Amino acid sequence: MHPPDPFAERPLTKLQLWFTLIPFLGTVPALWFLWQPQSSPQQQQTSRLALRLLLIWLGLISILSLGATQTPDQIWQFRLLFFEGTLSSIYVLTCVGLMFQVWQGKTPRLPGGE
Repeated sequence: MHPPDPFAERPLTKLQLWFTLIPFLGTVPALWFLWQPQSSPQQQQTSRLALRLLLIWLGLISILSLGATQTPDQIWQFRLLFFEGTLSSIYVLTCVGLMFQVWQGKTPRLPGGE
């Protein structure tokens, strides 16, 4: 039996995962971990999750913004812009929730996800 590894808890790794989940700004570290061959599987998985969330958010926001600029009805413009703001809030809160999971030492996962 091997003695316990004193470096098993790696606060730096936890902090790196935490940085990849920062809304909008976490894109840079996420891309960095995906390009680095020595990145751990957990870093790559978290980076993929962060980038996937960002791309989904960007796609939905683009569609809603385009719809809001193209519709002549001001009520629909307001509704689309309101929904755009709601989606942005959901994106940020999801990232904060995932950051909280990392801080607790869990693997960041979305409910019903992989």
